[in-house]
Parts: sequence; C-alpha cells; structure tokens
Amino acid sequence: MPSLAVVSPTLCPPPHVLAPALPLPGEPFGHGIHVAEHPRLATDLRSMTNALPASGAGPSLSLRATDRFRLGVIECKPVPVERYVRNALTELLTPRDGCPNACVPDNAQLREMLATILTLHPQGDATSLERVIGQIGLPSLLRDDPEYTPGTLNALRYDVGAHAVASGVFSVSEGEPSEAELLDFGASELMFLDSLNEYRHDVASAHAAIIDFHYGAAGMAGHGARENRETRITPAMMQISDFKRHLATCQQRRDAESQAMTDAQTIPRAGMRCAIL
Repeated sequence: MPSLAVVSPTLCPPPHVLAPALPLPGEPFGHGIHVAEHPRLATDLRSMTNALPASGAGPSLSLRATDRFRLGVIECKPVPVERYVRNALTELLTPRDGCPNACVPDNAQLREMLATILTLHPQGDATSLERVIGQIGLPSLLRDDPEYTPGTLNALRYDVGAHAVASGVFSVSEGEPSEAELLDFGASELMFLDSLNEYRHDVASAHAAIIDFHYGAAGMAGHGARENRETRITPAMMQISDFKRHLATCQQRRDAESQAMTDAQTIPRAGMRCAIL
C-alpha cells in the first residue's frame, strides 16, 4: 500500500487541492476518485508546494493605480503630532467629578510626562515639545506658576491673548508682548462672549479649541474630548461668566472638603458612623 506524504502544518493547501477531483470525459465517476487508481489526493499531497498558482492573462491595475490603493488603504498613518499631544493632555486632565482634579500635576510635571509620551510617536524625534505646545495654542503650559495650570482663569486668558497676537488681532510696538499684556488681550477677547454683540460668534470660533480645552480641564459639562462628542460647541456654551461661576463653586467644594478633613483629624470620632447592633 502506498504511504501518504507528511504535509507540513504550516503550509495551507490551495482550495483546488482539497476539492473533490472531477472525472475527465469518458472516465467512471466515483465521488471524485478514479475507480481503479490510488486516490488522487495522495498524489496531490506529494506534489504540494508553497506557491501561488500561475494566473492567466487578464486585466490588471497599472503600477500607479496599485500604489494609490496601497497608500490610501493598506498603510497605517500615525495621528498628527499636535492632535496626539492634545489627546494625551485631555486624558491626563479631564476631571471625573465635575471639578478640576485635586491631584493635577503642575506644569513642569505635565511637560515631563508629555515629553515621555511624545517619544512614543513615530515622528516624536523630529520635533520639540515646546514647538508642539505652541502649535496647539497652549503656551501657558510653559509657565511654572501654579496660577497657569490648565483650567484656571489666568491660563485661559494667557492662551487666548497669545492666540490673538498670533492671529494679528493685537500687536505691540516692539519686542514680544509681556505677561500682563497677554492677560489683558485675552480678557479683552473673552468679554465678547458674555453679551450679544456682532463679534461674539467670530471670537468664539477663533478661540474655540483653547476655550474648550480649559473649560474641559476645569470640569465644565459639555467640554473636553471634542472628538468623542457629537455636541457642537456654541458661543452660548463659552460664556466667561459661567466659567468663573464654575470655578468659584469648585473652590467652595474644596474648602468644605478640606474643613471636613481637618475636623476628622481633630475629632477622630467625627468621621465615624454610628451603627446600632
């Protein structure tokens, strides 16, 4: 009896090998196997090779068309560096309870974390973190003053003021604008959002990304993680008075929590619940 050849499990036989062999005209039919012969499957398994069957002549794509398909469909393209860093900031800063996180790192720590995250991007070695921070319109991250952490009023004014200067809305006579000038420029732009006026929509549109970022970092509902939200940001959602009111409410909550912690440390039983057994 002839022995079957051992086939490597890593080779995948083409479909025409595993399909039942059909008889040629004039040959007897018996479920794809010649009656007086050894099974044709054994012969096919001995001659199997890991090669594609030859294709006949027919229509084919030109090299240029093939390249377009490969570049447009098959290749994976990295997220732009600016969006990558902004998304990372959103993940690091988005609050979970409606107010800024109590353990938010300072700007120096944030920059250190972002520098590490940037090294994971395929194009991270070709750019600097400072340049990316400038491109996403958040130069306040380069300041180490606690009043300029994301989601604070000063950080919002500073970034909006810097963006207004970069857009040509404001200018200084010589040199770079000072910190105080940028804060004033930002406050001047933001005041248009608190009343119905002809400039309100233009100002909201011009600074939407910056305002949305800081409002989201402060925990205001409807802001932050814009790509994962279907809600369209409107000027009514950007009123600076609402932002100030939200920050004041969060400060009152922090003060109350701090007082409760102090009372619990002073009077140990104050933080305990009584249970009747």
